[in-house]
Amino acid sequence: KVAQANYNNYVSQLQYYVIASPIDGVVIGKPTPAGQTVAQGISSPQVIMYIADMSKMQIKVLVDETDIGRVKLGQTVSFTVDTYPNKTFTGKVTTISRSATTSSNVVYYPVYVDVDSSEGLLFPTMTARTTIRVGESKNVMVVPVSSVKEEKGKKYVQVMVNGKAQNITVETGLNDDDNVEITTGLNIGDQVIVPGAAPTGAATTKQNQGPPPAI
Repeated sequence: KVAQANYNNYVSQLQYYVIASPIDGVVIGKPTPAGQTVAQGISSPQVIMYIADMSKMQIKVLVDETDIGRVKLGQTVSFTVDTYPNKTFTGKVTTISRSATTSSNVVYYPVYVDVDSSEGLLFPTMTARTTIRVGESKNVMVVPVSSVKEEKGKKYVQVMVNGKAQNITVETGLNDDDNVEITTGLNIGDQVIVPGAAPTGAATTKQNQGPPPAI
């Protein structure tokens, strides 16, 4: 009877050896080594393992204070990772933090992007190179960003007219890292001088149907 009682006691204690995760996911880390005693603690809980839902991920993007005003909830974000340099992933802006961080005297605001990673290609702590689409223009005239100058609050470009450079006042619209939209001031075919371009120093404006301006 004593042996049976001990057996029943051990069986009843087995339920305390089952540790259940509050979420479905995959084990991504085990800070507690095998064989170490695990004790329940209220003030300082002991972490046994890290579990993540790999089907949903979030990217933290630091956006410069000069650009944060153009970022809105729900905007589409495209990004790449080093593991798949030729594949573009997408996500949506879900949170824009008001708590800034400063690095090298530049103020940044954290922006969080939710990503559907059900393909199983993305892993935690990967570095993402992101582009946030803040606007879109189609069939517009664009010139290289470097060709647009500003003086006394007015923007202008230099255009070749009869072999001579002339300053032409322009108004600009959306822009990305490479091109800027010209809304007024130029005509299709105008020869715009681009710093550091070919020896002729000229470039032709064109109509753009590429990706929308982004940051």
